[in-house]
Amino acid sequence: QHQKAVQERNTLATRLVDRHSELARQYEKKNFVDTHSRKADVELLALEEQIRFCNLEMADLRRCIERAVNLVHDRKEMEKRLVALQLELLDEQKRLTTLEQEMINPEGS
Repeated sequence: QHQKAVQERNTLATRLVDRHSELARQYEKKNFVDTHSRKADVELLALEEQIRFCNLEMADLRRCIERAVNLVHDRKEMEKRLVALQLELLDEQKRLTTLEQEMINPEGS
């Protein structure tokens, strides 16, 4: 009976050592996963910050594009107005020339 108790104790001790070894491996795996998870979290935060920065940059670029489009539109309107004013000036210059001619030669009218 003593022999049987010693054998059972040895078997239980072996199982206990095996379980302890398995537990140690599981803790190593958990630590590995935790470490990589923390690294991934830091990288994720950095990427999120880059995304926020890029979104701000895109908003600035959109505002710049909108201003440029408005400037192009304003320039086109100004060019149309310039053409109209140039035509009006030409008409007024012709009228002035006509009036000058009438003053020089009043009988020709």
